[in-house]
Amino acid sequence: MPEDKINTNKPEGTQRTAVAAGKQGPSIRQNTVRTAQTAKPAASNLPSKPIVKPATKPTETAAETKPMKNSLSPAAPSMVKTADKQTETVASQTAAAAAKPAGAVSSTARPAASSVPLAKTDVTAASTAKTAQASSSPVQKPRTAIVTRKTGETDITLTLNLDGIGKTSIDTGIGFFDHMLNSFARHGFFDIDLKVRGDLYVDSHHTIEDTGIVLGTAIKEALGAKKAIKRYGSFMLPMDEALVLCALDLSGRPYLVYDLKLTVDKVGYMDTEMVKEFFYAVSYSAGMNINIKQLDGQNNHHIIEAAFKAFAKALDEAVAKEPRLMGQVLSTKGTL
Repeated sequence: MPEDKINTNKPEGTQRTAVAAGKQGPSIRQNTVRTAQTAKPAASNLPSKPIVKPATKPTETAAETKPMKNSLSPAAPSMVKTADKQTETVASQTAAAAAKPAGAVSSTARPAASSVPLAKTDVTAASTAKTAQASSSPVQKPRTAIVTRKTGETDITLTLNLDGIGKTSIDTGIGFFDHMLNSFARHGFFDIDLKVRGDLYVDSHHTIEDTGIVLGTAIKEALGAKKAIKRYGSFMLPMDEALVLCALDLSGRPYLVYDLKLTVDKVGYMDTEMVKEFFYAVSYSAGMNINIKQLDGQNNHHIIEAAFKAFAKALDEAVAKEPRLMGQVLSTKGTL
């Protein structure tokens, strides 16, 4: 093409390039084609996976960073699905936690204590320590006494256990009196083994009074120094229509206040006036203050039995141990 026919609208540099290309002819174009073919890599040298552009370029899209489907292994699609589900689960849990008000506790969360199981060795050690402590504590000996009294009127042997279960073996020769003493032992939880031989051909006086003396002496000896006992006891006991109150103090000072209104001379083979003599003998030989008061009742059997049972319950309370005393006597004087 003639030079004067070149389009003058193109920039000057472009016109010179075109003119130069027209002068040199097809050889330049062939060289250019060869150079381009030489720079192009062979298809066999391409990598099996596509080249992923760095994610740092701001113009790069998410689609460019995803690997080609054909480049994945057969197991990869399922792995992608699993990862997507896990991502969705985490996202939903995060959203739920963000929507939950402050201070709310998840219902699926376990308490802190359950996440730390107690070691077996800790349980064994605690059990061993408890056993050692129990074995090291002193065993309390039963408070017992054996008293024998023999005179020209009576022959009495008594074994008493203040820490018993109410077991008895009693024979005084007076049926109703045996019944009263059995009731006393049973309701006070005292073990009593009593054998009495008295001059019953005279009357019941010596037998009942001397039994009271022996019982009071046994109580005093079984208590010893009276350390750590409650000292006081009281009980109001009903028996049918009868109601009798007994209050006592193991003070070491004997005193009897007796107020039973008995209307017959005998109940069985026991003289009713001997009820007062019995409690008087117990009070003086034990060094005990006893108050017995009838609050109601008409039947003499009921009134007397209520008095013996109330005395048993009050004495059971008074001889009981008080741990807060720490082995001391309940007295400002330091002795009873």
